[in-house]
Amino acid sequence: MMSEKIKTIIIDDNKLHLSSLMILLQRNCQEIEICDTCRSGEEALESIKMHQPDLIFLDIQMETPTAGFDLLEQLPDRTFDVIFTTQHDMHALRAFEAYPIDFLTKPVDPIRLVKAVKVIEERKLPLVSNDLLTEIKTAYQNPEQAFPKIPVPTMEGYTFIKATDIIHCQAATEKGNQTLFYLKTQANPILCSKTLKVVEIEMLKGHSFCRIHQSHLVNRLHLKNYIKDGGQHPKGNNKEKKAAGGWVVMVNGAILPVSKAGKQRLLS
Repeated sequence: MMSEKIKTIIIDDNKLHLSSLMILLQRNCQEIEICDTCRSGEEALESIKMHQPDLIFLDIQMETPTAGFDLLEQLPDRTFDVIFTTQHDMHALRAFEAYPIDFLTKPVDPIRLVKAVKVIEERKLPLVSNDLLTEIKTAYQNPEQAFPKIPVPTMEGYTFIKATDIIHCQAATEKGNQTLFYLKTQANPILCSKTLKVVEIEMLKGHSFCRIHQSHLVNRLHLKNYIKDGGQHPKGNNKEKKAAGGWVVMVNGAILPVSKAGKQRLLS
C-alpha cells in the first residue's frame, strides 16, 4: 500500500468532464494529489515526463477515437497506473471488462471512483503492460471480433474457448504429455491432450501468456500478485517445493511457483 499521496494527472479534452472529475477527487479521495490537468495528448506527454505521476486518469477519446491508447504507446517504459475514462458505450465496456484494468464511465459515479482509487492504492491490479495495452486497444476497436475462440484438443475431440477466459495452464503429469486449462468460466479444468510446450508455442502464441515455470503457463490478464524471494509456499503448504523465483497468485486464488528464468520473463 502506498504510504504517501498518489501523484495524479487528469487527461481529458472536455473541460467540463475534466473539472467534474477533479472536484470529485478532491471531495472523495484524500489520498490523491492532483499535480496537473491536461486537455490534449501532446500536453499530457510533456506533463507525464515532468511530473512522473503514480496514476493518470485517461480519456480514451480525445483528438481521435483512440488518442488515449496512442498516448500510452509513446511511453513504453511507463511505471504509472492508469484508470481509463470513457463515454457510456456498451460495446466498448464489454471489451474492457475482459481485462484486469479499471475504467470509469462518464459522468463518473463518486462511489465507483472511490473504489477504483482504492484498488490502485492497494496495488490490486498489475500495471498496464505494452502487450496488454495492445490487446485492450484491439478489443476496444473491434469489440465483436476481439476474442476469437481457439480449439483445445481433448480426448473426446475439441473444446472451443476464448484465450481471455484461460487463467493458467498446468502440466497434468510428471511427463507433461497433457495440460490442464483452468478457466474463469467454469470450476473444473479442461484436460488438453497436448503438452504444455505445444500449448505455449503453437496454441497460445500471440496472447498474453508467460511461462513462469516448467509446469506452469499463466495468463498475464489474470495475475493478481507476485510474491518475491522464493522460499516456502506463502500459505505454509509443505507439500509444495520451494520456488527459486517466488510465487504468483492468480485471480482464482491459485498460488503457483516461479522459477528463476520464469521470474525474468514475468517481470520483463
